Order: sequence, then structure tokens, then C-alpha cells
Amino acid sequence: MLTVGNISVKQLISSADRDYSDAIRLLEEGNTYDATEKAWSAIKNLRKACLVAAKIPYETAKTTSKGLVLFIKILKALGRKDLIKTYMYFSYQLHSLGFYERIIPESDLEDTIRGEVPEWIQKIKNIIKTLQYVGLSAITSILKEIDKAKQKILQASSEYITLQQN
Repeated sequence: MLTVGNISVKQLISSADRDYSDAIRLLEEGNTYDATEKAWSAIKNLRKACLVAAKIPYETAKTTSKGLVLFIKILKALGRKDLIKTYMYFSYQLHSLGFYERIIPESDLEDTIRGEVPEWIQKIKNIIKTLQYVGLSAITSILKEIDKAKQKILQASSEYITLQQN
């Protein structure tokens, strides 16, 4: 199994499977809100597994600022906007409004965890199998160059504002 950094695709998938199993166990124990966070953890681990499968370093894959952006771009390139929309829905429903805000009814969260989450997991696992034949590691150097350019722009803007105020 592919390893990039010190984290393998297999480890990320195993972690996701464990988290999802824990989510189901927590639902059965009546702990719906903690189950939502375990389900969300499974989803995030599979997002990272997609990127590591495409040979993106784990250090990049685990971030929201770069990893999530790359995940979205990959899914768009594969014509899977449906999976992006579902990922964002899970982020909002399970993570934000479910676990943190606790305003989504527990029955709705349970329906999502038992119904929609395993469907999404299976679809993403199929994509991971395909991505293992893709090499996108060079994109990380492009991202570093973009970051450097952004920093230069921000610094120049700050200097410009300072000069205008004097």
C-alpha cells in the first residue's frame, strides 16, 4: 500500500473505518452528538487518503487550506461534484451544526450517519483505488510558489498602506 510521509493510504482508511464503527457504536449507546464527530473524523480521514493516494504529502493533505482545496479540485476533475457537495453538507450538518452547535435533531443526525455517510464512504474508497495510479506530488511545489507570491503581495500591500498613511 502507498505511503507518503509516514502515513499510508491503508492507515488512513483503517482509521476511517474505526471511526465510522465507533460512530455506530456511539449511536447504539445513545450518544448521538459524539457519534457525529466520529463520523466526521472518518470522512476527513478519507479526504486525506484520497490525497495521499494521489501522492500528495500527508503534511499537505491534512491541512484545510491546501488539502481541502486539492481534494475539491481532484473531485471536480473527476466529475464528482456530487461528492464535494456531500462532503460540505457533512461538514456543516455533522461537524458544525451537529457536534458543535447541537441544533440538528438527533434523529436527523442518526439518519445521516447510518444512511448517507456509508454511501459516501464507499464512493470515496472507489475513487481512492483509482487515485493510486495518479501522481500529483509536483503540485506541492506549485502550491509553495503560490504561497510565496501571496506573501510578497501581502507585504507589498502592507508597505503601500503604510506609505499612504504617512
